[in-house]
Amino acid sequence: MRDASESRSFSITPEERARIDTWLREDVFPTIMFKQLENKNLSDADRARIMENGHPYEGAIGGGLTYQFTTTTLGTVFKVTYAGVDADYTLDLTDYESW
Repeated sequence: MRDASESRSFSITPEERARIDTWLREDVFPTIMFKQLENKNLSDADRARIMENGHPYEGAIGGGLTYQFTTTTLGTVFKVTYAGVDADYTLDLTDYESW
């Protein structure tokens, strides 16, 4: 059994980063932005900021993404989740082929 004081680090490869960026840009952001821009209570300034930035408004501290690494006896499960207003979007980057 691992000592609780041991730390473990995880990293994201450049290829995984590219897949995450593409997924966000092509699959997640357009849907979330469309829903946000449909909101009748959205101020003109917020609407302009969303369009200018090219990504959804995520609040003052951002935080739309969660990176989850789960170690198993077979390997590490790696998932990225974007918590949206109406739904959560998940990208599974686990290398199951190497198990």
